[in-house]
This record gives sequence, C-alpha cells and structure tokens, in this order.
Amino acid sequence: DQTPFIKCLYCGLVAHSACYPPLSNVDAKGNFLCDPCTASFFPSVNKTARTRNKENGNIPPPKPLAADIEAKSDGRVHKGPGIYCQLCARSDVMGGMKPTDSNAWVHIACLMATEYASFEDKTAINVKTALRKNRTEIVKCHKLGIEPKCEDCGGQSGMLLKCRHKGCQLYMHALCAEILDRLRVHENNGVRDIVSYKCTLHSYGGVDACGICNLSNKQHEMLECDKCSQGYHMACLTPPLTEIPEGDWFCAKCTNGAVEGNQTCTPQGTSLAAEDIQAPANDNENDKGNAVPQQSHE
Repeated sequence: DQTPFIKCLYCGLVAHSACYPPLSNVDAKGNFLCDPCTASFFPSVNKTARTRNKENGNIPPPKPLAADIEAKSDGRVHKGPGIYCQLCARSDVMGGMKPTDSNAWVHIACLMATEYASFEDKTAINVKTALRKNRTEIVKCHKLGIEPKCEDCGGQSGMLLKCRHKGCQLYMHALCAEILDRLRVHENNGVRDIVSYKCTLHSYGGVDACGICNLSNKQHEMLECDKCSQGYHMACLTPPLTEIPEGDWFCAKCTNGAVEGNQTCTPQGTSLAAEDIQAPANDNENDKGNAVPQQSHE
C-alpha cells in the first residue's frame, strides 16, 4: 500500500510518512519539520545532542568532503552542530536523518544496511553496536594489510560495507552507494531486509560500462549513444568532452566512416538523423551475455 508523502518545509526532504515517522505535526498539505531541522530550530535540543555526542563516544565530526569525490548528492546538507550520520559521517539531507539512542544522528538509508541497529519508537537504537561490529571487521582487514575506505567518497570513518561481489576488496558507505545507484543486494534476516551493495566495477556491465575504458565508475560523466545506447565517459572520448552536447549524440561505431579503434564523437552541437546512422552488423551478437545486471533479492 502507498502511504502519503511528507515534505520538510526547511530542508526539502521528501519521504513516505511510513518510512520517516515524523516527530513533529504534519499539516493538511503534508508539510512538517524533519527531526534534524527541528533540532536546528531549537538550540536547547541541539546543544544536548552536541554535548552528549562527546560523552557517549560517538564518531567525531566529519571532515569536509573533497570536491572531486564521485558520491556527490544534490548539495542539501544539515548545517546544525553535531548533526551528521554516525554510519556514513555525512550530513546530507538525502537518506533521511533520525536521532539515535546516544543522542547522535543516523540516516535511515544507512540503518537499512546493518542488522545490529533498528528503529524503536521513532529512534534508532544500537547504532554504536553496529559500529563496533563493523570496526571489528575493519581491524581484521588491517591485520591483512588492507586499508578499507569508501570507494566513492574516500572516507574511512563510520560503517564501511564490503562489496558483495565474491573476492572483491572494495568498500563503501551505504549512503554513498545509494547516491550513485549501486547495485543493491537484499537479504532477509527473519525480521526485515538488510541491504548491501556491489561496488562500481561490479554494479554495471554491458552498455552501462564505458565503451572505451570498460569501467563503469563516474556514471554522472557518461554519455549514451542515441543509436546503440552504449555509454562513454566524456573524458575518454577523442577529443574529450567537458560539456554534454546539444541534440542527439552518436558514438564512433555508429557514425558513418568511423575507424575501428579510433574513438571519436560527432562535433558538439551537431545532430545527425538516427536513420542515417548504421550500427555495426555484429553488435547484437557481441552484446549477448553482457546484459546489465538486475538487482538481486537473494
């Protein structure tokens, strides 16, 4: 069943009321103040959270994210002191922030990725237990000479999730994986679904991987050919593109006169009629077995 959407008047968070049980009143239009914004508007509440953060041994305030990270959200962040997620060390509005039983904060999206923490009476409980369990796994990696960090933001704080692809040693934060639409893996522990993820290299394949470098990272910098749907990093093209071209865009394989191995693009702003572009005869055969992986619910 669909539940009503609610929207925070201050930060713009939009969520189902069942997914984000509001602490404040919701008006007839579905407007309300989310929990972090409520704390920001009431200094006494925010001061308590900030003070107890230190006393309860929660993770320290995160450092500013680097400008060149891949996991960039829409720019909306909670700016109140002490308002950041204990599991991803980020302050993004995206992911829906809720208070914890140690007077800290956690994203609902991050909470879904651990079996050790849950919600009770609109509050996240046992978050520190989840962090402690995760830290035990990270220490084991250190003993093996592996230094886990989030592949998408470079952070080493919070809860780092290992890629679910067998043998992969890459890690990520749950919210970073959500921002970049990584492949989800759902497992039910008998109580609820626990969400884990696959890294950028194992989340995409086929036409969703770059047709030149064969990597599937930086999806936000990928162009899709309007003929064959193959993706290409703008930086991998010859010459590289820094802006998305206007109109239709066609890769070298679909452009008349393209030379194999010499990847070029149609000039920026040039539109070609799709019926004038001939796709390679064997493309369909070569693409068999390279279908984009579907989300697993096993």
